[in-house]
Amino acid sequence: MALGSQLPREGMSRRYMASRRRQPKRWPWVVLVLVGAGVGIWWMLGPSSDDTADGPAGDPSVMAAASGSTNTAAAPQASTPTRRYDLNLPAPAPGSGTSTNALASGSGATLAPQPKPSLPAIPAPGNTPGSSNTTPAVGGTTSSTTSGATSGATSGGTSGGGGGVSQQLARGMTMLEQGQYLEGRAVLSALLFSKTERLSLREQQQVREALMGVNRMAIFSPERLSSDPLTETYTIKSGDNYSKIANDTRNQVPHQFLELINQVPATRLIPGKKLKLVKGPFHARVIKSQYLMDVYLNGPDGSPTYITTFPVGLGEDDSTPVGKWVVTPGSKTFNPSWRNAHTGEYFAPDDPKNPVGKYWIALSGVDANTANKQSYGIHGTIDPDSIGKQRSMGCIRLRNEDVALVFKMLEGGESTVLVMP
Repeated sequence: MALGSQLPREGMSRRYMASRRRQPKRWPWVVLVLVGAGVGIWWMLGPSSDDTADGPAGDPSVMAAASGSTNTAAAPQASTPTRRYDLNLPAPAPGSGTSTNALASGSGATLAPQPKPSLPAIPAPGNTPGSSNTTPAVGGTTSSTTSGATSGATSGGTSGGGGGVSQQLARGMTMLEQGQYLEGRAVLSALLFSKTERLSLREQQQVREALMGVNRMAIFSPERLSSDPLTETYTIKSGDNYSKIANDTRNQVPHQFLELINQVPATRLIPGKKLKLVKGPFHARVIKSQYLMDVYLNGPDGSPTYITTFPVGLGEDDSTPVGKWVVTPGSKTFNPSWRNAHTGEYFAPDDPKNPVGKYWIALSGVDANTANKQSYGIHGTIDPDSIGKQRSMGCIRLRNEDVALVFKMLEGGESTVLVMP
């Protein structure tokens, strides 16, 4: 007979044993889960048909530091991948070696969202006044020739040596393909801005698109190309802000542009960290016959280096004056009011019907053709279909997203705008 003190314990033991007898056997399920997990891990780490989407694993053309892929990150590779940038350039050929101007390495930085402007359609020769297959020069002169004559032109004064225009064009493109971005940019910019060299309209567009790809990293991202004469590295000091940095370095680049390309908010400038600066000022030339605006920087030797292009709208009845202008100091206005000089109609800031949009950049004439011109400027539009047409009262129109960027690039009193036929 059990003692009274043992009865509860015995009852508990029986209940415990009974509950164990009712428990199902779990070990088969555990085994199945472990097997499934192992298969999943093998599937993720093992070979996949997606590995060849951007080329064979380990292919140098895929792992190059600035390939032609539209992705901003390298595909999985057998070895540690090199950083890639969306430059829209063909990948360097295997075995081409590393350029002395290869992309600067670093971690954590990403490409800036700006810009990939779309270029205007190439006008048919003869359909637009002044639209012959020529390259307008920065100085305002235009070389007249047909596209068929390009291969026979000489390249006197062109950066990078002799040879015809076609040879120079091919040479510059090859440099970009091989990762020699600064050298290629110099050769192609010299062709695009030359007063004597001749590129067809289609060749001009080819050059612009290739160099916009380079400059999306070289100018518009936090990274910089080593030895790039257009940029420099700055070490943040205690008490710095973007405005102070822009004033102290005297590069004539608005502080808003520095914040844009470095992707670091003004409130997070940490002493000792590095920023990329651009050596300005930016300048622009507007080619009326092509309805576009080229933005460029002058290099240490004063020669123009192409940066990017924006399509524009111009004055009705060819009323946009040809000549040289400068951005009027203190004239850049966000969310401006505007009065129609013809009708007297007034548009207040924030008025959705305000024809000039959110940005106004006033221009002052500085040569014989423009000195007596008043009230001209660069602005946005509420009529995006007017871009590429003559619809304004003489001003230069840009798409709203484009003028927002140009507003951050041009410096009052320093940046010039050359309007060409």
